[in-house]
Amino acid sequence: MGHQHLHAQGVTPEEPPNAPAPNRNAPAAPAAPQDLQASDLSSIPRASPLPPEQAPALAELESDTQSHDGEIDHADGNVVLTYGDHILRADSVTYNHATGDVTAEGHVELSGGKNNEDIKASHGSYNLRTQTGRFYDVHGSVESERAYPTDPFLTSTPGSIRPPGSRVPGYQNSNPFLFEGSVVVKTGPTDYTIYNGSVTTCLLPKPDWQLSSRKIMMDGGKARAAKSTFTLLGIPLLFFPYVTHPVDSNGRQS
Repeated sequence: MGHQHLHAQGVTPEEPPNAPAPNRNAPAAPAAPQDLQASDLSSIPRASPLPPEQAPALAELESDTQSHDGEIDHADGNVVLTYGDHILRADSVTYNHATGDVTAEGHVELSGGKNNEDIKASHGSYNLRTQTGRFYDVHGSVESERAYPTDPFLTSTPGSIRPPGSRVPGYQNSNPFLFEGSVVVKTGPTDYTIYNGSVTTCLLPKPDWQLSSRKIMMDGGKARAAKSTFTLLGIPLLFFPYVTHPVDSNGRQS
């Protein structure tokens, strides 16, 4: 117990002595290892940021009349707002360039995207960059395939050619997934939440069958609903505590 290593270390108020000046005549320090020398740094690859997956799209706004207030555009009459692979149509649109927020009123239609969505609503709000928004009084569809994504093709009119990537009237898929609801919240590029609505793969407004629920979630390629009612030929037949249905036509079964 009396060993000096166990004694408390004393602290002196004296200033420590100055460090000795370097001896210029002393031999040079040994050279760094070959793999750490500055001459070898050129062989190490330089880090560089990866380019973005896709360059930010530019919004193109067309309408009968337009007015500008700083970053905000007001458009009225046959409004067509094009952003990337999406087209938004409405009677009236307010667009914020800084945030990408859009408020649309009257005969709203949003089309395009990865799943070739088509949303028709009375009014709504939407963000072009995040592809999220809220729409009211909705009739919509999503399809797993685009009609003609790359190559031009001959139309029914002799001698006429439709440009690549254009849409044709009607559904682009022979078995589209249709939905309707009082409110539809778009939570992502291909995700939706439908309130007080229904889904079906039969043509509206009189489908052969429908699944109706107060809340239907469409994400990950499936529609999911709790406490839903299955209606066949307008007659409610079954009540499901929980049900799922593939959105993609390739994964559907009876």
